[in-house]
Amino acid sequence: MKLLLVALSAAMFQLPAKPPMKMGLWDSEGVVHMTMPNAPAMMAGMMNRPIHVRSCMTPESYAKAMGSSQQIGKDCARTNEVFTGKGYSFDISCKGKTTGHFEMTFDSDTAMHGTGHLDLSQGRASGATSDSTTTMKWVGPDCGGISPDKPEIIK
Repeated sequence: MKLLLVALSAAMFQLPAKPPMKMGLWDSEGVVHMTMPNAPAMMAGMMNRPIHVRSCMTPESYAKAMGSSQQIGKDCARTNEVFTGKGYSFDISCKGKTTGHFEMTFDSDTAMHGTGHLDLSQGRASGATSDSTTTMKWVGPDCGGISPDKPEIIK
């Protein structure tokens, strides 16, 4: 989920002069559904949990999150990035052959929703996947005590 909230361009990618969303406090709710055949039963409750996050979006954190073709983590990179006034999408590829695709749609400057899919099988026939959905709503211009660099996990 964090990856989806924070990750949100190949060489031609350019950020719009004005972000397509309001800056300030954002409320995000989502669910990550993981499929791991042959996973121990004790992991089942950990694989399909809702998550609620509050984050602070500033022009700087927006530019950092949407930076042109930046790496995501140590061994992962974004490719096939497409940014329009109504959305943003990209593919992800990580060492170990984990791959995926993420999409975010800007419903308005105060609401957006997105999806993500990861193939976690790392080239094996295990069929391990992760699918996520998220909705984000603008709360207001004041972030309170939430730092742009540290979202707050509510649940």
